[in-house]
Amino acid sequence: MAKGRRLWKTKHLTLRPPCHGGGDGDGDGGHPDWILLDVQAYIADRRNATTATAMLSNGGHQIQVTICVAPPPLVSYICAWSPTTHPAELFDTEPTVEAVDADLLLLRIHVSLNHVHDLVYQASMLPSLTLMPSQDPYLHEPNCIALIPRSSHGFYISTLDTDLRSGIGRYNLCLFDSTNSKWSHESLSLDQLRNPPDKNEVLHITEKVITFINDPHLVAFVDLWRGIIICDILDTKTQTASYVPMPKEIINLNRTRGALITRDIAVVRDRLTMARLGTVFDPEINGWDWELSTWSRPVGSCLDDDDEDWREDFMVESCDISVDDNTCKNVELLPKTQDDRPAIAKLHVANPTLSLTDPQVVYLVGNVDITDEKAVLLTLDMANKRLQRISVYDAERFVNGVDVGFTQSTISQYFAPASDLAEIDLFLVLSRFQVKLLIDRSRGSHPSMSKNYPLTRTIHLTLRPPCHGGDPSDADHPPEWVLLDFRAYVADRRNATTATARLGNGHAIQVTICAAPPPLVSYICAWSPTSDPTELFEMEPTVEAVNADLVLLRIHVLPYEVEDLVYRARGWRTPLPSLTPIPKQDPYLQERYNIAILPRSHGFYISTLDCYFPDPDRSLGRYNLCLFDSLYCKWSNVPLSLDQLRNPPDKNKVFHLTEKVIILKDPHLVAFADLWRGIIICDILDISTASYVPMPKEIINLRRTRASSITRDIAVVNGRLTVVRLTTVFDPDINGWDWDLSTWSRAVDCLEQEDWREDSLVEASDILIDHNICNVELLPKIQGQPTMAKLHVALPTLSLTDAQVVYVMGKVNESDEKAVLLSIDMANRRLDAVSVYDAARILHYFDVCYTQSTIFRYSAPSSGLNGNLKRPGKFPMPYPRKQQAVNEPFLPDAGRGLETEDRDTMDWE
Repeated sequence: MAKGRRLWKTKHLTLRPPCHGGGDGDGDGGHPDWILLDVQAYIADRRNATTATAMLSNGGHQIQVTICVAPPPLVSYICAWSPTTHPAELFDTEPTVEAVDADLLLLRIHVSLNHVHDLVYQASMLPSLTLMPSQDPYLHEPNCIALIPRSSHGFYISTLDTDLRSGIGRYNLCLFDSTNSKWSHESLSLDQLRNPPDKNEVLHITEKVITFINDPHLVAFVDLWRGIIICDILDTKTQTASYVPMPKEIINLNRTRGALITRDIAVVRDRLTMARLGTVFDPEINGWDWELSTWSRPVGSCLDDDDEDWREDFMVESCDISVDDNTCKNVELLPKTQDDRPAIAKLHVANPTLSLTDPQVVYLVGNVDITDEKAVLLTLDMANKRLQRISVYDAERFVNGVDVGFTQSTISQYFAPASDLAEIDLFLVLSRFQVKLLIDRSRGSHPSMSKNYPLTRTIHLTLRPPCHGGDPSDADHPPEWVLLDFRAYVADRRNATTATARLGNGHAIQVTICAAPPPLVSYICAWSPTSDPTELFEMEPTVEAVNADLVLLRIHVLPYEVEDLVYRARGWRTPLPSLTPIPKQDPYLQERYNIAILPRSHGFYISTLDCYFPDPDRSLGRYNLCLFDSLYCKWSNVPLSLDQLRNPPDKNKVFHLTEKVIILKDPHLVAFADLWRGIIICDILDISTASYVPMPKEIINLRRTRASSITRDIAVVNGRLTVVRLTTVFDPDINGWDWDLSTWSRAVDCLEQEDWREDSLVEASDILIDHNICNVELLPKIQGQPTMAKLHVALPTLSLTDAQVVYVMGKVNESDEKAVLLSIDMANRRLDAVSVYDAARILHYFDVCYTQSTIFRYSAPSSGLNGNLKRPGKFPMPYPRKQQAVNEPFLPDAGRGLETEDRDTMDWE
């Protein structure tokens, strides 16, 4: 664990990149002119048209680099991966961006504490990756490196290193030429510069390097506290080098390092532009306010003996910045004043970053608290003193509080445009096929990569949970119910819901639930504080059953073992959560959707309804009702036949296969639901009262088995047993496939006396869409208007508190790695909300992803919690990018009286 200590603190983040970010040039407007590029890469197998590969020198391992592009204020990022070795064996820490310029990028791969590989990435129609020779004693300071393209082919790398042995004000200008792979260096003294500073007063420490378009060999080595050394890296002999001091109002001779936290410099529209962030005490709010100011001067005045000095362009105080709730996106992420207005002044801000195309725009990173794991990125219009936009930035990888997180880059200008991608399609296909072969071959020599193939494909997702989701005790009113992800994340998250236990192998297991109101999906984070997670977890833990304050969680432990634990929101002796291992369950608990978990005094019951198959000729309609009592830690089972039920079905026609379990009014009364046919209802402690309730006759389907949750759901809502069904219909008005939702219900108190009634039917084309709904722009469009009719939809899920609300997952294409979750008001035929769901962990297009849970009704109040618990961020995650809708039929379930028909799930998987 000592290896890569910094990475171990952030590994669950580094292995799962953000949801946003493309790279294939398929957006509506192509690639942006410039981007904000994260200086820390992610370790993930992402591939697109920007992907380039190279061979490293350590054992011939291959390195793969991909750039995921997003327009500011979203932060673009790099994904590094090795298809020939397990990432844990190659990467000591995250790869880092050391320098950027034009179409070039210098990336450092940290193999061990004292061993690094430097690679130069060059963007083009076919991007390239060049391994640098060992650079010692060069390239020690990332902010001091200049990367410059050559006029013909190749590149230069230059640094300005302090030469302390030669005296004060002496430097070495080091130069690497890729055409001969050699380093050279020349001495440079402050005395030989035009307009030299007093070397006895001015200590120059470079913290940012910029280049000039008009003269590509001219480099500015910037000390943001004091001034700028400008020199031609190919000609230090002539009198071309000069010194330009900072604006005199902001020169600080006492500071060294850390300038990028409060300052920035860039060339914007042929002017050298400077931004400075300062704090001021405001007596009106009796606290600290902040202000932002910019200066600029023509680039030509820095290169010639021009008398034009810096001019102050803008100065804005945070309390003067206007925030328009209607035009500023994500304004709800800001802290609030006493009158519930957004308060920018209350943010801790840092990292001012200049736009490369608009001198009026500056970007700032803001935190409510400087230790927050999530931050906001503010887009400020300096001229109009207005907040333009807010986006979310994951600051949890800042191990030391505030840090430099990103830099500007114009590399996005050099990627192949969308129109040219067809020319390189075959190349990419061949490259990816070669990568697949390398992976397949590597599995023979790297067993850890072949363990559980689904997790290998999604490990970069499983190790980094979503941005949303937090501590329910932090909320004024924790949600009465949530959508809970079936797949847990492997991450060290802690809050008031955290509980721990000891596994059978001696390792501690830690479980935390992160709450978010629907349509956001809540999730569980599992972690082991006593073991490397890659050595403990064979795959992501899974939720097997939920009810009331209980969750049955399955831990898949290496090698090929499982351990089941019951999480309880409040313990039996204390108000704190508890985690209880249950004994080895073979041959029980084989089917997730067949498990019921019920609370009892000082413990819990677990029950399943298993098919009985000892003699196929005599076993039709026969089942075993299995029961585990935690008080005695024992399993028991009793036979149950369809013939002995009240209102029994014809066992020769009806094959019952449970796919969802719900608890009815009596705490021991369980409904084992086959959503194609009907429901077996029994008291798990007394089966003599068991009965059968068929589904609504309009939706019974005797031919289908399995996968009913893709198109159906059942739940108890406001005292009524409610069923929802999703169907597809052909709509001649749009000449394509439309879809509809219908619901039925019957009273729980009189299930045998009252029949089903149809409550509502809504077609997608009739659903009203309010343009002010958050994330409405994620929907596909018809004639410029958002529509849901062209979405591929699945997984209808009933609200547990409002019978009129149904949640549906939608994708533009079935194979999309991102999905939207739609909240639909059936009564008013209206779209209530749109959220984003990361569907990349779903390996088969659509799969059952989440279930309803009321667990947060039972969470301990915040007054009884330990005050030093770690608080995760609570920001919603933006959808990565819009994709063009494809109008193709998707047939999860047939429409009434139409020409479509029910198809087995395997047909479209």
